Amino acid sequence: MQFFDLLALYKKWCDDFGGIAGDKTIWEHQNMPRPARPYISLMINSITQYGFNEVRPPNNLGISKIVAQSRLILRVNSYAKNDEAGLDAMEALERLKLSVSSYAFQNLFNEKVSFMAVISNSNLSQIINTGFEGRASMDTNWLIATTMDDDVGIIDHVIATGAIVDYNNNTIENVNIEV
Repeated sequence: MQFFDLLALYKKWCDDFGGIAGDKTIWEHQNMPRPARPYISLMINSITQYGFNEVRPPNNLGISKIVAQSRLILRVNSYAKNDEAGLDAMEALERLKLSVSSYAFQNLFNEKVSFMAVISNSNLSQIINTGFEGRASMDTNWLIATTMDDDVGIIDHVIATGAIVDYNNNTIENVNIEV
């Protein structure tokens, strides 16, 4: 699976299970205005290598697939409409957290990623300028596998030369192998 396909799956997860009507999930730090509340925003905090890359044998065209296992921390922020306690924002995150055990969640991700844990779930509601903003934040931990094709080519012809020597380093026979 390519990395940008995963980004679309995370957005769909929030749209389908966050309990907010409409296409109200955005990625943080986009060059555009934020939507009207309520909405959910996503931000990738970090991606770290998890184990070693798997390099699969090349196919008959000389293309090898490299599979990279990584640990991804995804921050999910929920912004409530006008909730002074921030409970609406927390509820959206609780819905997302509970959805990871559902069949629909498993079907959406189709074993392409593995949900590990919710690292934290915090109510961050506060007064901003002259208004109150209900907001909650949840850090989630995922295992992902992204792939890349590597053109290693095909070896058509090999010529190997050498010599068979004895323990005194005397040549017994010269060897030429052509494949």
